[in-house]
Amino acid sequence: MRKEKTEELLENLKKNSYLRRYEIGLLLDKNTILVTGKMRRYYHKQLVNSILLSLEPSMKIINNIKIV
Repeated sequence: MRKEKTEELLENLKKNSYLRRYEIGLLLDKNTILVTGKMRRYYHKQLVNSILLSLEPSMKIINNIKIV
């Protein structure tokens, strides 16, 4: 179930043309999504938050994406 949900969320993130170039990792727990990866812009990091919150409003998002 979690693997399917993780894949579904990643697919939704990759629909965004700004995000599809990045390797994004997701780890789902009971009510938490841990996001990892590296991005070039802070805007893209925030975009990940916005998309995930729109898809899973009841989940807590911990965004550990590094800006490089």
